[in-house]
Parts: sequence; C-alpha cells; structure tokens
Amino acid sequence: MGRNGHWIKCVFSAGFLLICIIVAPANAAPSLGTTFQTSSTEEESLTPLHTTPLLFNTMDVAPNVQQTPAITLPPRPSPGKTPKGSCSTPPDLPNSDVVSGWSEDIYKEGDLVTYACHSGFTDIQARSFSIVCESDHDSPGKLRWSSPYFLCQITCGRPENPANGFVEGKFYTFGSTVTFKCRRGYFVFGANNSTCQDDGNWDNLVPECREVECEKPPWVENAEAAFNIGDDKTITYECQPGFILDGNSTFQCLDDGTWGPKDHLPYCRPLLMCKHPPPIANALQLWSTRPSYELGTNVRYRCNPGYTVSRDSSYFIVCINIDGLAKWTPQKLKCQPKQCSFPGEIENGYFNGTNFMYGAKIVYHCNHGFIMGEKQMTRECMADGNWSPSSPVCEPVQCPEPREIPHGTITVPSSLIFDSVIQYRCNGKMQLMGPSLRTCQADSTWSGREPICMAVLCPPLKNIENGKWLGGEDTDSVVRFSCNEGFLLAGQSTATCLPNGQWSGYPPTCQPVCPPPTLDRYAAVPQIIRDKQYFTVGERVEFHCGGGYHGWSYTLVCNKWHTWQQVEKHFLYPLGWKCLAFCYRPTPNLNAVLARNYEHIDFYPVGKYAYFDCKLGYTSEAKGYYTKCLVDKRGETYWVPYKNVRCIAGRGWH
Repeated sequence: MGRNGHWIKCVFSAGFLLICIIVAPANAAPSLGTTFQTSSTEEESLTPLHTTPLLFNTMDVAPNVQQTPAITLPPRPSPGKTPKGSCSTPPDLPNSDVVSGWSEDIYKEGDLVTYACHSGFTDIQARSFSIVCESDHDSPGKLRWSSPYFLCQITCGRPENPANGFVEGKFYTFGSTVTFKCRRGYFVFGANNSTCQDDGNWDNLVPECREVECEKPPWVENAEAAFNIGDDKTITYECQPGFILDGNSTFQCLDDGTWGPKDHLPYCRPLLMCKHPPPIANALQLWSTRPSYELGTNVRYRCNPGYTVSRDSSYFIVCINIDGLAKWTPQKLKCQPKQCSFPGEIENGYFNGTNFMYGAKIVYHCNHGFIMGEKQMTRECMADGNWSPSSPVCEPVQCPEPREIPHGTITVPSSLIFDSVIQYRCNGKMQLMGPSLRTCQADSTWSGREPICMAVLCPPLKNIENGKWLGGEDTDSVVRFSCNEGFLLAGQSTATCLPNGQWSGYPPTCQPVCPPPTLDRYAAVPQIIRDKQYFTVGERVEFHCGGGYHGWSYTLVCNKWHTWQQVEKHFLYPLGWKCLAFCYRPTPNLNAVLARNYEHIDFYPVGKYAYFDCKLGYTSEAKGYYTKCLVDKRGETYWVPYKNVRCIAGRGWH
C-alpha cells in the first residue's frame, strides 16, 4: 500500500522497467513523482477510480520479484502543439499498435484509442487495451491521456500438466518461473521447474511423473506382511499365532522407493500359546476362531455331515506344555464316510459306479434306443445315507409319424417307438423305388430314405437277327421271341419286364438250320423224324428201305451250308439211293387179325400178300382171307382185299 492509502499493483516491462498501476480512493488522485514501496505478497482486490473498466485493469507483480525498489511513474509524452481543449497525439507504446480511435483531427474529452499487442506479446489480461482523453487534474482546464500505460509483454503460455501431476505458478510472461509437482506416489522425472524465455518458450520441457516403486518390504521374523495397495501404498505386519507385536505395525511406501518410518521395524516376541488347532480329515472344529490358545484350552471337533465316528475316537484336543513348548495333544478322532444302500437297477438302462460311500456319485445311462429327460443323470450318496435324486426312467425313443407317399400306402404299427417297423406298398403296377421297410432308430429318425412309387418301363428290346418279338414294355409284361423260317431259336423264348426296369434273362438268337430232308417215298423213317421242322448243323437222319429190304439203308447229315449231304450210299439202282415200293402193314377188318406169321412184318413189297385170321368165335365168308400190295402209275402203293371177305360170327374156316 502506498502513502496516503493509495493501492498500487506493479509489473515489469520488456526492459525490466517496473510499471505500477495506482488506484486511489474515491475523489482522490496520486501526484506525479510520488514514491511507493511494493510487496510481492499483496494480492488484495483493487477498486477502480472511475467507472470505465478499461481504464483500470488489475495487474499482478511477477512472483519472482525479490526486492522492493522505489518506483516513479513515467513522465507524460510531450504534447507538442495541441489545441486548447484537446489531447495530444496518442503515444507510441512498446510492442503494440493502435487498432481503433486513431484520428488526424483533434481528440476531445472522452475519446478512446485502442491498442493491440504484437504476436508473441500480450497484456497480462488481454491482447488489446484502451486509453481515454480525460481532464488533467494537475492542470485544470487541460486534457490528457488516461494513466496508466498498459504494456505488452512476452508470454510463453501456460505449460501442460504432466500426467499424474500439476503446475504451480500463475504467471507465464517473460522471466516468470513455474514449478512441476507430482501426485503422491509419483516422482518428477526431469526438471522440476521452467522459466519463460525472451523468445516465448519455456527453458525446460514438461517432465514425467513416474510411479514410485517400493522395494520388497523388510522381513520381520515370525510375522506376515499384509499389503493394502491403494493411493497410500501401505503394508501392515501381523505376528504369527503365539507371538505379540512390539512397535509400529503399519509402514508406507515413500517417494524415494523405501518403506517408512525407517529404522523402526516391529518385533514379534513369543508367547507360550498353542497355534490354531490342526485340521482333522472330514471333521469340523467347534468354536475355533482364534489364532492362538492358552495352555489348558480344550478344542472340540465333530464329524462333518455324511461321516460317522469310528471306535476309539476322541472329540477333544488340549493345549499343553511339552518341554517348554505349547503343543496340542495328539488327534484321536477318525471320521469315516457313511455308506448308502445299493442304488438299484433301472429298466432299459444301467449305471456306472462301484463306490456307495457318502459323497460318491453314480451316473445313469439308458440303453440304445431309450432316453431320459437328460442325456445322463447323476445320483449322489447323501449325508442321510440315501441317494438323491430318485432313480431316472428310460423311455423308448419316439419317431415322428411317417408321411404318406403318392400312389402308395404305408402300414404303420400302433406305436412308433424304437425298433418299430413301417412298410411301404405301391398301388397297381407302380413300382417302389427305395426301401419297403423302415425302422425307428435310436436318434428318433426312420432308417433309409423315404421311397417313391413310380411307373417302371423296361427299355425297348432290340430286334433279334433273323427273328422278332411281340409284347409290351411295362412292368410284368411278357414278350415272346420267334425266328424267321429257316432259323431255329437258341435261348429263352420269352422275357419278362421286372420291377427293377430290366428284362429277365438274356435275349435269344436265331440260328440257321436245315429244313426237313426230302424223304424217299418208300423209306422207312421214324415218326419223330417225320414231325421235325428244323435240323441243326451236324444232325443226322438215317433211312431204311421198307418192304422187307432191311439191308438197304442210307444216312443224311445237315452240313455247314445248311443242306443235306449223304454220308453212306447203298445203291439199289445205278441212279443212286432209292427204295423199292412197298406197303405198310395192312389194317385188318372188323373181327380179324393178321395171321401169326405176318404180325411182325412192317413192310410188304409190291405183289406180296398179307393173310388174316378171324378172331375166336368168328369165321370167314370165303375159303381164304388175304389182301395184296399193289402200286399205281403215280407210284402210290395200296392194299387190295380178296373178294371183300368178312369175319362172321359162328362160322369156321373152310
């Protein structure tokens, strides 16, 4: 505070000229040449002299001011030749330019002139500021430019806060210094302060705040360290049962990476006490929550649910003094698991497991084709000796209702369960393509693929060489094969269209043959030969001459050219093989038979007689009964009876 109660604030200009702003009480003004003392710690708010806020902005002294020199306001610029009742030309101010209010005319009271700082320079509170033409209190009747002069100074801008840290310092103009600090648990890695240079840059980069990493906590005998990792990074020591802690139990990780307070480690001194009671298999300690126990303390156990006490067991142990040490008496409690009864078999299923003690588990499965609610079910032997849950039920797999097939029918059983069978049939001559039987499988599906009914046609038969076939091509149709004249059918004479669309058997062939040989009229040929229509290559026909010429014979063979060829020749006449005319055995008249000497003769030469006898009880009308073999001009032979004799009943031969 200045003399006479004036308030002042001072700043350093670019040339380290300390410029102070004087704020006087109401209706008062400081005199030029007045001396003031500054204080770097004063930060009281100032009240402007006039109501124009642009005239009296507050300004702070840079925090690096280290002295309190006597200061004097700078003199006014020379007004030059200024008309009466006006202000002189606005003064030139360092590092700034007039941006508004400049005029070549006179400046009247109340006129404003605004300045703007150059790039890299700024007023402490703004980039622009104004002065006003006002009454000069020292020279009544005259005008002057308002005071103080605002100065544009170099500024470096506020530096960024380091991660996990912050910046201390309110001023960022030339010569100002800021300090970098880190949060608790972090340390400054780099320069911890920086000063604004005359080039507008800070002389040091923003440092890093790195986390403090403490070394492994110091070891304390018979104690355990419990970490409490948080912002404070503390650790607490606890003594083991039978020991008591002396000293500070909590330590903190310091910024230098050590634990504090230093050189004050705790100490765990021993007590004559038993540690926590030992565990017993399948047993539970009752009322045992303390870490240590005095001599003479009893601790009781009981068996866990599902376990029972064996013989010669004790529920108690006691803390006793053995050779100056606190120890528990030996354990004598033995808890054995209870046993469940046999779990029982299930229909259409089985279980796996042979252990039926408490806690044991058995797994049930269903047989192939049966299911339960779950893929498998587990039962456990409970503490009360019973199995839980109850036994599962295996039910047969169900298959869906089969779909009807076009042009066919399905025979469905009463229940569509595992292993049930459905049968498909087709209507009429439709053929079933696919399986006729389908079975319900274990995965609830029907075996095989769904069949279909189709009209099956066999492929057209090829014409057989030298033959033909007649018939249809649909299922069950029968075709018949035949050969052209002069050919013989070799193979099956018919073929049937099967349900699989194939013809039965193999197509036959037509083999060329010899026609029946031209028989000698008087040759004796068996009737079976006379009835044959075709003869195959190599087939032979033997001829014998009739009429009693049994020694005369010849043989014909069907050759590869399908003609007849004589094998042996017995010439009856010079012209070749020929038989004499003959008559076959004559047919007797009614009530007559061939005479005994003639009944074995088959052939009779022309001119020969055949004699007859009347049957018993009959007699001939004439003295002889015979017939004669004759031949006509055409070579045909015939029998001529003698006088047309007949056998008459009751008469004998003459």
